[in-house]
Amino acid sequence: AELGVSWQAVGCNFTVATGSLQVVPDLAEPIRIEITTSSSRLAAYGNPSRRVGLPETATVKVTLVYPGNKKVVVTNDARTKFVITSKGGAADLLFIEKKTSGDTAEITTNTNNAFGVATITVEFDHIRKNLTDSLSGNGKDINIVVVDSVSVKATPYPTFSNSINYESRRLAPILNTNPVVHQQTMLHLYLKLSDSNTPVNVDSHVQTSFQLYSVASNGESSNIENNGVLKLGNVGGSDFRKIGSRISAGKIAIGGTFDGIEVEQDARWVLEVVDETVSIKALDSTRTITSVHGLGGTQAQMKIKATMSDNTVWNSVFTDAGVSSLPGAITFSVSPTGFAAINTQTGRITLVQNSRELIKATAKAVSGGTGEDSESFGTNLIPALGDIDIGAATGVPRSALTKTKDFSVEVRVNTGSKYLGPFTILIEYDATSLDFVSVGKGTDLNNANGGSAQLLHELDRSKGEVKITSIGPKLESERGSAYRLLTLNMKTLSKDTIGYMRGKVSVLAENNV
Repeated sequence: AELGVSWQAVGCNFTVATGSLQVVPDLAEPIRIEITTSSSRLAAYGNPSRRVGLPETATVKVTLVYPGNKKVVVTNDARTKFVITSKGGAADLLFIEKKTSGDTAEITTNTNNAFGVATITVEFDHIRKNLTDSLSGNGKDINIVVVDSVSVKATPYPTFSNSINYESRRLAPILNTNPVVHQQTMLHLYLKLSDSNTPVNVDSHVQTSFQLYSVASNGESSNIENNGVLKLGNVGGSDFRKIGSRISAGKIAIGGTFDGIEVEQDARWVLEVVDETVSIKALDSTRTITSVHGLGGTQAQMKIKATMSDNTVWNSVFTDAGVSSLPGAITFSVSPTGFAAINTQTGRITLVQNSRELIKATAKAVSGGTGEDSESFGTNLIPALGDIDIGAATGVPRSALTKTKDFSVEVRVNTGSKYLGPFTILIEYDATSLDFVSVGKGTDLNNANGGSAQLLHELDRSKGEVKITSIGPKLESERGSAYRLLTLNMKTLSKDTIGYMRGKVSVLAENNV
């Protein structure tokens, strides 16, 4: 390099001489080049691929790395030259514009929908080309992407597991529904991008629209719009996907458009709306009901999945409120009766009274269908205010017993918001199959302030009656809707059939009595 120099006298502002000097610097050479970009996939400028998250611009940064890992950013240095080459033959895929300051330059993609891989390399005016060509890191690939094609598909609605892989080509009414329920279909639109074989779903994109066309006599789509067979609507709420519902029987071709790119005519989805019915071939209970537990009138709802004869599935036929999406197609029953009632059309179960055996609720497709399933559960009343309950709190109140066996049952009381005071409870039982052994304090009574209370009982073994009375301290903090008051210890006799046990409150006083 040539430098201008001058010689000045010391102590005064006088130039003695001027001249030039040739200097050969001994600088270290770079050992690596780093080219980094903010994105390695870009949409061709203005192409619909920009609608699915691909940027149209990016930034690039060039760094020279010297021995000792010293790094110098040279992106916008005047001596830095960007070289852009294209793989696959497409020219001018992108352009790079330097900035007057900062560490990055701007990449802009082409506006003529050209796509492919552009490779960015760099050369320098102040570094030998054969050196830069040999350095690692001198090359960065950028994929310029366009939308190759758009495709449409229809699948069953309501959706079910793996329904996206089912083809919806036929929509039929469902046998025995009243009013008649017709099958529906969900529409899907996919983009094929130039750099990937994985389709991009754009069902609910704001740029997505669907069109309906008549079907020609040869079974292929025409270009005549037809809105007389199928009507389109949103799924609902925040779900803007489209579903198709029957208007009348006939064939329809479904097309789609994404940001101006249409599904090709011969790729439209042909679907037929028919009058022939499909039936229910299988029913499955999807809610396990082990116990209907509560006051008389407490309700529970059976939940049913229905599989049709064409293998489409309705995952949830009934809402929690008992509203059916297939009214009239399924009927319900319970056995034995008298302990729980069931709405034959909605599957809503109502608790009536305790049962010593499980109740079986059955859902069955009405005539023409073959589906059936059932659920077994216990009926278990909780005590009303001021009343008692005997037996297990959930499930069957008293499980099956064998002959000559000792067993214990819990007695719970509902005091409401009042604190427990003195009480007298009368227990009645079938003296021909059961015998009273003893009575103890229930878990809550034993653990609380009443732990030192005494229990007295009067037994009439021939009648099968035992009266239990408490004496002792008043219970100043004990209350509850299912307060565990007593434990009855009983024994079965040698009879094959085990009889009844029931109880009633004679006295249930507040703690201030």
